[in-house]
Amino acid sequence: MKKHVSPEVKKIVVSGIIVFATCVISIVFVDRPVAVTVCTLDHTITGFFSYVTHLGESTAYLVTFGILFLLLYPASRMKRWKAYRWRLRKYAWVSLFLFVSIAVSGLLTDILKVIFARYRPVMLYETGKYGFTFFKFSPARMLSFPSGHANTIFAFMTALYLTAPRFRFLCFAIAALVAASRVIIGAHFPSDVIAGAYLGVVTTLYLKGVFLSLGIDIFSKRGAAKPVRKNLSWNAKTVNPKSFSK
Repeated sequence: MKKHVSPEVKKIVVSGIIVFATCVISIVFVDRPVAVTVCTLDHTITGFFSYVTHLGESTAYLVTFGILFLLLYPASRMKRWKAYRWRLRKYAWVSLFLFVSIAVSGLLTDILKVIFARYRPVMLYETGKYGFTFFKFSPARMLSFPSGHANTIFAFMTALYLTAPRFRFLCFAIAALVAASRVIIGAHFPSDVIAGAYLGVVTTLYLKGVFLSLGIDIFSKRGAAKPVRKNLSWNAKTVNPKSFSK
């Protein structure tokens, strides 16, 4: 009996193959010359991107969205906020989705960094070392692949796009700018950034499916708020909030 493969899985597999091939080509032909070139860039350019690159740091996002969820979800259950509970509940789940997307993709990135243990561009500049050492708990100079900053910003911007599609162009413009900054300031090779960005996007899309499978729909226009009593679905399209206000 032939097993059915969903279109989403096919897209992930195909895109994964394309990204893998792109990374291999970049590692062999592109990464080293690009790293040598950015080393000669004017300080004005690298100075600007050294500020931009901080947008890819995960700590502030995790703390912010974690606190928001811990504040908004309990508030949505309080009688004093009854008039706003649907909106509070949705924003609580959105905060959780943003937190989990960044956290899970970041954890996967950290694991892969140890597995691949790739030399950063600075090692190429200082010692001429280039390549992978594999399975080493190494210092930061040997944890280049994939890029954590690129992973964080693409996970964050993808999650933001899924919950607020009207900002999609701004989201991916910011993500691309931060990812490019990692190469321009000499912190990563192009293939590191490509791999990190892909991992951030795919992880977030997978987590979207997890949220939907749990009945938490924060991705439609009317969003999620309260489970339907009959089937415990969180899809607000099937719920009339007024029916629960009596």
